[in-house]
Amino acid sequence: MKTLFVRAATESLGLEYLSAALRARGHETSLVYEPLLFDSFRLRLPFFEPESAARTARRVVAQNPGLVGFSAESDHFPWALAVAREIKRLSRVPVIFGGVHPSTAPEAALARPEVDLLCVGDGEKAICALADRLAAGQGPEGIDNIWFKRNGVPVTGPVRLETGLDSLAFPDKDLFFREYPGFVLDTYSIITGRGCPNACTYCHNSSMRRVLSRLGCRDNFLRRRSVANVLEELTAAKKKYGFRRVSFCDDLFISDPAWLEEFAAAYPRRIGLPFFCNIHPADADQRAVALLKAAGATAVNMGVQTVSETLRRECLGRAESTEASVKALRLLEQAGLFVYTNFIFGLPGQDGGEMERVAAFAAANPAGFHDVNWLRYYPGTALLEKARKSGLLPEGDAKAVEEGAFSVPYGHGGHSYTPERARLRNMVFLASLLPGPAARFALSKRLWRFLPAFSLRLPAIASRALWARLRGNRNPYPNFSLAGSLRYFLHYLLVVYSVRAAAPAVRAVRRAFVTARGALFLAGLLDARRAARYAVYFIERRVLRRKIPGMAAFAATFACQCRCGACSSGTFRELFSDRVMNREKALARLEELARLGVPRVHFTGGENTLVPFLPELAAFCARAGMTVFVETNGLRVTGELVLELKQAGLACLNVSLDAAAAGAHDRARGLPGCHAAALNALALARKHGLPAMASCYATRESAADGSLPALLAAAAAAGASAVRILPPVPSGSWADRFEELSLSASDREAVLAAAFSSPVPALDRTGLVDCELSSAYKIMVLPDGSLAPCEHLPYIFTGSEKLAVAAVIASAYSENSFGPATACWPRNKAWRAAHPEASRGRVVYLPVPAVGRAG
Repeated sequence: MKTLFVRAATESLGLEYLSAALRARGHETSLVYEPLLFDSFRLRLPFFEPESAARTARRVVAQNPGLVGFSAESDHFPWALAVAREIKRLSRVPVIFGGVHPSTAPEAALARPEVDLLCVGDGEKAICALADRLAAGQGPEGIDNIWFKRNGVPVTGPVRLETGLDSLAFPDKDLFFREYPGFVLDTYSIITGRGCPNACTYCHNSSMRRVLSRLGCRDNFLRRRSVANVLEELTAAKKKYGFRRVSFCDDLFISDPAWLEEFAAAYPRRIGLPFFCNIHPADADQRAVALLKAAGATAVNMGVQTVSETLRRECLGRAESTEASVKALRLLEQAGLFVYTNFIFGLPGQDGGEMERVAAFAAANPAGFHDVNWLRYYPGTALLEKARKSGLLPEGDAKAVEEGAFSVPYGHGGHSYTPERARLRNMVFLASLLPGPAARFALSKRLWRFLPAFSLRLPAIASRALWARLRGNRNPYPNFSLAGSLRYFLHYLLVVYSVRAAAPAVRAVRRAFVTARGALFLAGLLDARRAARYAVYFIERRVLRRKIPGMAAFAATFACQCRCGACSSGTFRELFSDRVMNREKALARLEELARLGVPRVHFTGGENTLVPFLPELAAFCARAGMTVFVETNGLRVTGELVLELKQAGLACLNVSLDAAAAGAHDRARGLPGCHAAALNALALARKHGLPAMASCYATRESAADGSLPALLAAAAAAGASAVRILPPVPSGSWADRFEELSLSASDREAVLAAAFSSPVPALDRTGLVDCELSSAYKIMVLPDGSLAPCEHLPYIFTGSEKLAVAAVIASAYSENSFGPATACWPRNKAWRAAHPEASRGRVVYLPVPAVGRAG
C-alpha cells in the first residue's frame, strides 16, 4: 500500500523515520512537499501564497495513495488542516495526523472533521500496523498510539513509546532528497535521542511528557541511541550522499557526559565533518566544551531566554543562573565555536526594563548571534495553563492555541509582538554586530527607539555568519549554509514560484487553444445550409431580439436500458415510463421548430435508438437545415444504424462515456457491457466516417485523481472525433453530493489542463455561463408533445402538448417565470434554495397564459 506524506517548509526527520519503517515492511511511500517560501519561519508574507492548500491537495490526490499522513507543528497546523480539508473534498482516502501539535492536543486534533486518524507520540510501529490493516481491508482497532473515529465518535487507546531506538531503521533520507537534494547535501540532519531531561514550561518536550503521563504512558521519556548506532548511520549516509556538515537536532546534545566522551573519541575518526548541536548552559562546563571542540563542533545553539533569574525559575521552570550562561559563553568563545543564543520577549511579568537588560547582556557578552524570539504559547505546556488561569490569555485565545487556529510563529510575533518590543529586539540583533562600547552607548541613550519595527534578523544573522567565515570559521551554521539557503530559495523561486506566477498567462493560452480547437470541430460539422441557418438565427435573436431557442432538446422517449445513478431524466422517466412519441406528432413538432428558426436539435431523453423512426426524424431536421445531434449509450448502435444516420444527415453522434475503466463506467450505468458498447459505437462511427463525440462529466474527484485525462485518452483511442466535458448536475445519486462534486476554480484548472492535453478536441463546458432561459435560450419537447424549459429542470408547461411551440415561447418565457439570467439554474445553489420544488424529484407544472393551439 502507498502512504503519501505531506510536509511544508522544512525537512522532517519524523516522516523520514516513518517512511523507513514502512519501506522495511514492504509498503510504498512518497512525499508531497510545499516550500511555502513566503509563509514560514524564515519569511512571512502569506499573501504571496494563494491557493497553496488547494494546489497541494490536488498533487496528493493525483498520486492515488492508500493513506495520507501529515506531521504538523502548531505553526503549520492550520495549513495542514486546509490541505486535508481539500483532500476530503476530492477523495475518500483516509487522512492521519501526527507530530508535535496533534500529540500535545490529541483530543482537539481528533475532533477536527479533516482528521480521520491520529498518531499520538512515536509512530514507527503504529504506522506499519495501520498500513498492514488498511492494505488487508481491515480497520485500525487495537493499534497502540492510533486513535480514530467510529461513526464520528472518537476511539482512543493506549500510547507507548519506542524504547529501543537502535532497533529502528535509519531515516529514509531519500524521501526529501528526491524532492530537493540540498536537504541532505548541504547539511545532514540527524537525531541521537528522543525526549529531554528538563521540564521547561514553554517547550514541547514538557508538554509531551505531561500528555503522556495523563494518558497513562509509563515508558521512559528520555531515550538515547548508542554512539555506535549513530556513527553507523552517518557512515552509510556520508558514503551515499557526500554531505559537507552535520546538524544534530537533539534538544540537548551534551546532557550525558559519558555518551559525549565516547562520541568525541569516535566521531572525528569515523566521520570527521564539522557539526552543529543544541546545548544547555548548565551542561557547558570546561570538559564538555573541550569535547565538543575536539569532536569537530563549529556552531552551537544555547537557550538563555531571560536575564532575570526569577523569571527563568518561576515562569520558565529553569534553575540555572545567569552567571552559568555567561561562563558558558566565555568557554565557547575561547574554543572558537559560533554561538547562537536565544531569548524570549513578552514573557508574563517581563517589563521593558528587563528586556533592555537582555540587550545590555548581549552587548556585554559577545556571541556569534544573540537571537530573540517572541513568546508563543503552545498546546499542552505549563506556560499556557498558567496564562489561562491567570487571565493573561483569554479563554478563546487559549482554545485557539489548542485547536491549532493560531498560526503566527514565534519568529514573527507569536502572542507578544508590539512595535516597541520589536525595536528593542532589533537592538539585541545589532548588539551582535556593533563593538561593545558602541552597543552600550546606544543602549544608554535609548537610541533603539529610533530603529525600525520591522525585523532586522535576517540581514543581521547573515552578516554575523559572513564575519565568522572571514575570521576562519567556515561552518557557523545550524543547518543550511548561507549559500545553501540561497540555493534553496532560488531553486523553489525559479522552479516552482515562477511557474505559478506565469500560470494566469498559461491558463489564458490554454483556454484560447481549447476554445479554438473546439470551435473548429463544431464549425467542421456545418455545411452551407447549416451555416446559413445559424447566421439567420443570430440576426433574428441578437439583432432583432426575437425569442428563438438556440437549441431544442427532443425527447421522443425516456425509455432506457440503463439506470444511471446520476441521470437527470429520472423525474421525466417516472412520468412517461417507456412511452415513445407518436411519429406524426414528432414530425409535427420538428416542423414547428424548423419554421421557428431553431438552428440545432439534440435528440436526448432516454435512449434515442429505442425510437424506431429515429433516422427519419434526423433526416427531416437535416433537410430543414438544422444541425442534428443524437445522444446514445451505444447499446443498440450497429454499423447499419450508423450508416442510416449518416445518410439521414446527422451532424454528430454523442456517445456517453463515464470512465476509462469498464468497471467504473458500468457501475455508473447500472448495467454490465455499457462500456464496451460505448467504445464500439465510437469505433463504428469512425469506421463509417460519421463524426462522433464522447460526452462525459467532470467532478471534483475526476478532476483531481487523474481519471479525466485517462477518459479523454480512452475516448480518442476508441474513435471519438471530440469530447464534450460537462459539469455535474444535482440529480439522482448526485443530488445529495452535489456541493461535494461541484467544480471549484482550481478544479476547473485541472479540467482545462486535461482538455488542453486531450488527443482530440475537447469542448470544455464546465465554465457555467449565464443561461438566458427567460429569453427562450432553449426548449425541450417531451414524449407526449408537451414542452419543458430545460432538460435538467422538472418543469413542464401546463397543457403545452396542445399548444403551438411559438405560442408557448411568446407567452411563457419571461423574467416573471424564471427571473434574471443565472449561471445555469439547476446548478445554482441560491436558485435551488429559492426553488425547493426543483429538488423534490416530482414534476412541477408551470402555468401558461391562454394562447393558440398547435398547428
